[in-house]
Amino acid sequence: RTVAEFAGAGADKGEAVKAVIDETEPDVAVFVGDGVTDEDGFAVLGDADIGIKVGSEVTAATHRVASPDEVLAVLARLIQHRSLRG
Repeated sequence: RTVAEFAGAGADKGEAVKAVIDETEPDVAVFVGDGVTDEDGFAVLGDADIGIKVGSEVTAATHRVASPDEVLAVLARLIQHRSLRG
């Protein structure tokens, strides 16, 4: 399991997320964001990936939570689910 937070210069978040996905080839990518610039990241996710928008704004993310505190609970559930799969 890998969790990464990163910042890139000269590229939008979509390009950065795509580069990380291409380099690491994860089974599932999870991208969490709370701002307008995070929409570029949500847009590059594949069908098996998980985009989580924090907040109530319009989004391309596949899932939503109301606050940053809820992100931890969702990530814990995802880890539990993945560990049950073996």
